[in-house]
Formats: sequence, C-alpha cells, structure tokens
Amino acid sequence: MKIDRILKHNFWLSEKLADGELYRNKIIELTHESVSKYQNIRILKFLNGSKVLFLDNQLQLASSDEFIYHESLIHVPFVTHQNPETVLIMGGGDGAAAREALLWKTVKKINLVEIDAEVINSCKFHFQEINQGVFDNSRVTIEVNDVREFLKAKDKKFDIIIYDLSDKAFDDNHLINRDFLKKCKNIMNENGIMCLQSGSLPLESNTYFQNFLNLLKSEFNYLKLYPVWVPSYSGFWLFIMLYNEVKKISFEDSINIFQNKISKDLRFLNENTYYGILNTTRFVQNYED
Repeated sequence: MKIDRILKHNFWLSEKLADGELYRNKIIELTHESVSKYQNIRILKFLNGSKVLFLDNQLQLASSDEFIYHESLIHVPFVTHQNPETVLIMGGGDGAAAREALLWKTVKKINLVEIDAEVINSCKFHFQEINQGVFDNSRVTIEVNDVREFLKAKDKKFDIIIYDLSDKAFDDNHLINRDFLKKCKNIMNENGIMCLQSGSLPLESNTYFQNFLNLLKSEFNYLKLYPVWVPSYSGFWLFIMLYNEVKKISFEDSINIFQNKISKDLRFLNENTYYGILNTTRFVQNYED
C-alpha cells in the first residue's frame, strides 16, 4: 500500500475482512509513517474524524471506538477477579489498556511489555488524548522486550495477565503454544485471570479455531468467551478469559465494584453491560463446552 499515492489521488483505504468483503475508509491525512525493526507503523486520519493506528497495514486502534475494545479487554476480567492489584500487559504499546487498568483503585503495579519501542514513542506523541500520560505514571513500569524473554526472567506473580498483542490468524499464531501458556500460568496468582484478545469471532467453528480453544483448555480449568462488536473492526471481536478457580460474582457485587473500585464511570461498561457480555449467544457458549 502506497499511502503517499493514496493521499495524492484522494483514495480510500480498504481492509480485507473476508473473501469478497472489504472495509473502506477515506483518508484525509497521513500523520505519521515509520518503519521499525519489527513492522511498518502508520497513523492516519479518516474523513469521519477518527485517528487510526496501522501496523503492517492492519488496523490496530481507532480513536472513535477504541474505548469499546479496551474497556472490554480490561474491565471484564478485572471485575470478574474483583480485587486486582498486580497486572501484566503484553503488548499494548498504544497505552490504552494501561489507561483503563489505572482507573482501578485496587491496582498497585502494572508491568507493560512491548517489543517495539517505536510503537510506544509514536503513540506517546500522536495519541496523547488516548494514553493520557500512562507512560509516565508511577504505577506503570515499561519494559521494551519480547514477552517470551520477559516470561523466562520473571518470578513475580500477577493477578491479571492481559494479552494485547497484534492479532494473528489462529492457524498462524506462533506465540501462543503450550509452553507459552504454562509460563503464563506459572506467574499467575492462584485466583488470577488471563485475558486474550483473540481476533475476529468465527461465526462457524473450524478446525483451526477449535484446535486453538483445545490448546487453551489443556492448560486452564475454565475458559470464558465474550465477543464484543467494535465498529472499526466491522465485526465481533473475541476476548477469552482463562482461569483455574471458579469465578462467581453476584449482580449486587458487580454494582459495588463499578461504584467503588473504579475511579470514574466508564463509557461502554457498567454492571448491566458486564452481565450482558458474559451471557453471550448460544453458539458462543457451545465453544466453551
């Protein structure tokens, strides 16, 4: 994709969703473009006013609706845990996941591990309204590293592990394997939760997706899928919670958590939305069996 040619000729950006299916937006500004050791980084502005981050030509974040994605990624597992204090964020170089985690009064320490310093620097400058100073917050420790190296070196325990790395197809994900999951499990507290962003939800089961779920089930006792509609992704985005202890939370408990443990009202989630997301459609429930 030649962004400079697109801008000169008033082109639209098209992202393939499936065979015969495209998602299109008109570009009005190229805000930033660079090539790091790991990927191409582009920050664009669309005609609809949304500022967007593309990594290797894949949409990662849109300012218009990123709150839907990040509130779902962070607050659903946090509320389910009820009292998270220590958090590991894998990826999340745009800072938005850390922003949401910092809203929790219980959170004492966040470790953010991002392999690409250029992503952090680009987003720190161009998405200040989104990351809101998290990179300079005393509760956040930034480590520029491969998460696999981080897992080798660390013996600390976390209440929550957030997997917010760039999405890959289930049949092309070379990071999530049994060894990786075992290492994640080893640094989780007994009542800990790991939450994965898992890409677009397949409406029909397929071998790759089922094998992926079976892999997760082989290392964790409980698995909870919850899809959320994110407009910029033009589909249901799938999140998966993994844990080893039964999690039961009453509606009254969730009300108390949203009122007393989160420092401000959220834009997307409250106690009603939380329960609605977890009581998902039948075909998604079937994946959990």
